[in-house]
Amino acid sequence: MSSWSSNETMFGFCHWKGVTCSSHAHPGRVTALRMRDLGLVGAISPQLSNLTYLQALDLSNNRLQGEIPHDLGSCVALRAINLSVNSLSGQIPWSIGNLPKLAVLNVRNNKISGNVPASLGNLTALTMLSIADNYVNGRIPPWIGNMTNLTDLNVAGNVFHGYVPSNIAGLTNLLALSLLGNKLQGVFPPELFNITSLEIMYIGLNMLSGFLPMDIGPKLPNLVFLSTIYNQFEGPIPDSLSNISKLEYLQLHGNKFQGRIPPNIWSSGTITRLNLGNNILEAKTPNDRDFLTSLTNCSELVTLDLQFNRLSGFIPNTLVNLSQELIWIGLGGNQIFGTIPAGIGRFRKLTVLELAECPSSLAHNSHSKHQVQLILIICVVGGFTIFACLVTFYFIKDQRTIPKDIDHEEHITSLLIKKYPRISYVELYAATDSLSSENLIGRGSFGYVYKGNLTSGVNSATVAMKVLDLRQKGQTQGFFAECDALRRIQHRKLVKVVTVCDSLDYNGNEFKAIVLEFISNRSLDTWLKTGNKVGTLSLIQRLNIILDVAQALEYLHNHIEPPIVHCDIKPSNILLDEDMVAHVSDFGLAKIMSVDASRQSLGESISNGVRGSIGYLAPEYGMGAEISARGGVYSYGVLVLQMLTGKEPTDAIYDGTTSLPKYVEMTYPDKLSPIVDAAIIANSGGGQETINMFIVPVAKIGLACCRDNASQRMNFGEIVKELVPLNKLCQDYFLTQGASSGNTSDIGITL
Repeated sequence: MSSWSSNETMFGFCHWKGVTCSSHAHPGRVTALRMRDLGLVGAISPQLSNLTYLQALDLSNNRLQGEIPHDLGSCVALRAINLSVNSLSGQIPWSIGNLPKLAVLNVRNNKISGNVPASLGNLTALTMLSIADNYVNGRIPPWIGNMTNLTDLNVAGNVFHGYVPSNIAGLTNLLALSLLGNKLQGVFPPELFNITSLEIMYIGLNMLSGFLPMDIGPKLPNLVFLSTIYNQFEGPIPDSLSNISKLEYLQLHGNKFQGRIPPNIWSSGTITRLNLGNNILEAKTPNDRDFLTSLTNCSELVTLDLQFNRLSGFIPNTLVNLSQELIWIGLGGNQIFGTIPAGIGRFRKLTVLELAECPSSLAHNSHSKHQVQLILIICVVGGFTIFACLVTFYFIKDQRTIPKDIDHEEHITSLLIKKYPRISYVELYAATDSLSSENLIGRGSFGYVYKGNLTSGVNSATVAMKVLDLRQKGQTQGFFAECDALRRIQHRKLVKVVTVCDSLDYNGNEFKAIVLEFISNRSLDTWLKTGNKVGTLSLIQRLNIILDVAQALEYLHNHIEPPIVHCDIKPSNILLDEDMVAHVSDFGLAKIMSVDASRQSLGESISNGVRGSIGYLAPEYGMGAEISARGGVYSYGVLVLQMLTGKEPTDAIYDGTTSLPKYVEMTYPDKLSPIVDAAIIANSGGGQETINMFIVPVAKIGLACCRDNASQRMNFGEIVKELVPLNKLCQDYFLTQGASSGNTSDIGITL
């Protein structure tokens, strides 16, 4: 940059990607650097200060580190700075306050800390200030109220404490205010409800108190989004909310709002997400439930959360007249009873019907079995993981008990022991140094995994010992189910069984364990976590793992009789060996697809028809469908998309209205680049060409595995057939390019 001059004919930098130069007043002088999402790494060069005509700087969505250069304050022509979604640290330089023309300052989603420098109060031209999702602390400075041109103020996801300054009410042009997720406390200034221009107000996840003004409708006529979740607001919900003709998103969840829900509050018909749960709202008489009638005007309603209030009485039949777009209905934790309205099945998109802690009369209603296929209280969409801890399962369709065929289970164990020699508790105890915590390498709902050293004569082997916690319901059946599955399979990409232990411990208690080969490179889950200590996976490694898992599952589905559906495919159940070859593990939930009813029910202590992990479950399981190979394909598809994006299917970004597959589908194929895991491009290089050649076709496979209609999903034979040549092409491509799988682009900003 220090060598860049005004002589454009000598230096061709004006034609570089992302570089804009002036063509009139100052020919050859750089006026804009727009290098969003180019996989840049390293530090921002302080030599940016040489670009005295620079007006726009956009380095967002890269992997930049280090501090924001203090010298940036010398670029006095700057009007916009966007450094969001990087890994920048340190504090916001006070020199930024020397930029009199600055209108946009966006440093969202970095690792910036410290206080907001007082010099920013000089930026009277600022229209957007976003420092969200950092570690900025202290108090929100009152002088922010002097930035009268601000239209967007976003300080969410930091560590601000103290009171919300009432001076913010002076921002009469403000359109969006987000204070979400800090440590703010005290009474929320009522003056802020007078900012009539406001369209978005996010003030949830703090410790704020106060009331919603009864005339909030006339005060905030342009409001579209209002969220006060998890604060201490109280009082009634104002009737005047019905005057806000554009209101789409109302989140009052987790406060102390009380009284009845206003009956005509939704008459405008614009509401799409209504979250009133965890308050003290009441409905004692039929008239108190009239608000549901006005909700029928909201044809785009997708979320209705009324759970954990004081609503009582029968579920009104008007419930079935609500929007066909409904995905989530939460009514649990109230005093609701009676039958489910017969028309509930018309909600074709409904994923969650949450009826936790409903009176027993609902569960035992003799007619409900015929009125609705099933009452399902389960979370398939990742954004509702928290509710998984609250639900009670009522399976009305095809409800069956689990046979306790002990003789059959012991026969299965004996068959496995014939294949693998039995180990005694004494041997296992010694191999793990008395089951010491130093040898504990994993734990889960099933129990614990220990690393041990088994010795036989002069030979010894390092193994992993999966010890079941038999105090947990269903673990005995899960043990026999896993034994039944393991005795049937043998494939190099499935974790191998060494032996089993079915014995008594030193206290005479039942003890069961499965001894498996030790896989040295931990689980895929460990490698995918941001900031892990083991490293990152290159594109070639990810494609190899995707193929490895597909080949293992193709074997289970197509090459053994009867077939086996794993039922719990997720990163923590994929182990990587020293050569980074993937091995599928944990068959505790596996389903053997036998026509023999007794064999089919084996190990179904969790539930009949629904088993697996939140976010990976096929949507048809939410409609009462039986376990199937197509359901296993769906879980695999979610895994593939997770490996491409680096996002878990339970991430909060889905807000309960979508899922990881839908999230990817919205960007496929032309806009995939922003959501691809940045580590892939950083480790593999190639940029957009790499995405087009390899990410797009793999994403296509993942999406084809996650189709809502199970019959339209790919099968593993088709998946493997497409992946094998694609993997070969990928390896040949990077060999030709001379790029190893561990290389990163260090183009940085030192151009």
